[in-house]
Amino acid sequence: MNATSNLAAGVAQQASTATGDHWFRRAPHSLEVMDAVPLAAAVATRMVELVGEVLSRRPYVVMTTSSGRTLRPAYALLREEYRSAVDWTRVICVQMDEYLGVGGADPRSTAFDLLHEFVEPLGVGRFICFQDTSGAACCTPAEFEQQVLALGGIDCAIHGVGRNGHIGFNEPGAPAQFATRIATLAESTRIANGVDFRMGVTLGLGLLGNARVSVVVLRGAEKRSAAEALLFHPTGPDNPVAHLRYCGKVSVYLDPDAAPPGL
Repeated sequence: MNATSNLAAGVAQQASTATGDHWFRRAPHSLEVMDAVPLAAAVATRMVELVGEVLSRRPYVVMTTSSGRTLRPAYALLREEYRSAVDWTRVICVQMDEYLGVGGADPRSTAFDLLHEFVEPLGVGRFICFQDTSGAACCTPAEFEQQVLALGGIDCAIHGVGRNGHIGFNEPGAPAQFATRIATLAESTRIANGVDFRMGVTLGLGLLGNARVSVVVLRGAEKRSAAEALLFHPTGPDNPVAHLRYCGKVSVYLDPDAAPPGL
């Protein structure tokens, strides 16, 4: 979706929201609110379904998925119950974000987390990283984006969302967020993630907003404002998570603590 169609879609969405016809109530999008254990099971099942659907018609699936606490219960279920459910060797996992200059051998890196929680235990066929094990860039951000586009773009994106509504390292208020790029981390992100890193590299909103399917997971009362931003607030530079509404199909999963009142 280009900038003009993004704007047109945003205007249409905001008009329908004003009348109560919320975007997440309209097929093919969906919203579910459930407790932590069934939520993790639903997300894991959805991930397997998505991989299977794409592999039924193509030789590989391009997936990008968040690291961190939100999705760990779902990853654990994939390891325990779904290791043989699909051919994970035909999955190409594209890294969504990384701390600048931090390599995959560093336990603080997002690559390290994904390798140990998702990629290696399931036998994912290919993991495309921003940086090597020493932290050196594998290519420029623009070249990284071209790699993803050459593969056909993102089939499915699995998102945890930052407390301030960031996706990847696309922070609220940051300029020019559509390209894959080096980005400045918000102080609230550094505090929430328990890191001192000030810069990161991230997939841009252009790639993430054009994923054919996105699964978005928010857990805990500290994510309620981010859930409200995703579901109800206008799109724009101060609300990066709302750009996920432009994906072909969006499945939102909330636990009761993250769910805004009235859902």
